[in-house]
Amino acid sequence: AVVGSSCLKSGEYESQNLSLAKGRVSKLGGIPELFAGIDPFHPQQEKSFVIGISYLFSRLTETREEVVAAFSIQSWYRRSRRLAAFKKKISSARLILNRWRKRKKLYFRNVRKKYGESVSHIDSTYTAIYEGRELVTRIITLTYSAVCIQSFFRGRRVLWEYRTILTQ
Repeated sequence: AVVGSSCLKSGEYESQNLSLAKGRVSKLGGIPELFAGIDPFHPQQEKSFVIGISYLFSRLTETREEVVAAFSIQSWYRRSRRLAAFKKKISSARLILNRWRKRKKLYFRNVRKKYGESVSHIDSTYTAIYEGRELVTRIITLTYSAVCIQSFFRGRRVLWEYRTILTQ
């Protein structure tokens, strides 16, 4: 009696699992109804069940390969877009650089014409300030050198006078 009840329970569990599998397969879509009325206790139906599971496995494997292929196509496409954008930036930079090289003399000539007097005034002012600083630095250096030389000779003179006083 115990064996019979356990068989009934396992049959109920299998039917619940079968209904759960049917629900999931219908949610996936695109898979034919293979599990219409399978009785788990008949071997021929078990064989069709195994065939259905193998079909599902093959679909999942194909899907995985399709996903991997989609990822590789996306990465290739993104890489090619980045490369195209990089090449566009390089060509733009070359164009700008070539135009600058051709027109920089004209640009500086126009700047000299337009701002010539003010630039020369600023240049002469800063030159004068720089030369003035240089002159002040030279004067300070000469003064410091003169003070050092004077202190050396005054110290020698005082030492000489002190020695003459001691010898008398």
